[in-house]
Amino acid sequence: WKSKDVAMLKDPDLIPIIHYGISGLNCFSEFDCCYCLNSYNVNAAVLDEILQDLLAPEFHVPLEIRTDMVTRRRTATVMHPRDAEVDLARLAQGALRQQEMGTVIQAIGRVRPFTHPREVILMQLGEHPQLPYDREFISLASFRSFFQLETRRSHNAQSSWLRVQDGRSRGLSQSQVATDTNLSLSTVKRCWAITPSEGSQP
Repeated sequence: WKSKDVAMLKDPDLIPIIHYGISGLNCFSEFDCCYCLNSYNVNAAVLDEILQDLLAPEFHVPLEIRTDMVTRRRTATVMHPRDAEVDLARLAQGALRQQEMGTVIQAIGRVRPFTHPREVILMQLGEHPQLPYDREFISLASFRSFFQLETRRSHNAQSSWLRVQDGRSRGLSQSQVATDTNLSLSTVKRCWAITPSEGSQP
């Protein structure tokens, strides 16, 4: 995204995409929402550079980042249990949070969610301690259930059923409906047999 493209923001059909590294653009304050399409994750080498860049090699403490397989939360910690009491063990998680969430907040801040209510959807594996998530989902199924979203298969089946029922209501035969809707005759027959009294669902 370039500053010279600012005039394009007035196009109602435009969906701007910016990346986490961008800075200095504050042109999105009139937007109503911000969707983070991917998370921003740093690796242990970044933490090493932040926390141990001034240490002599003999004082270097190996760090690692672990990801919980259920909640997908990322935790920065020392690699060896013998180092659990060193200061770095207590600083690692804060450094990880600052590096990841600081960048994410900088990106979503483009729509000014802290000055006016906005819709913000994140897919970040971490969490800001002062900005807890409203709701978290650990599976796509739970996400769909909460927002009452159909699967593609269910949506296509419902669409086929509606098209068949429309043809049926116009007095077309099953063969005519198949030709009219470009559906297979077997699909038309299956949808034809379902009546509104059976739930109006394929």
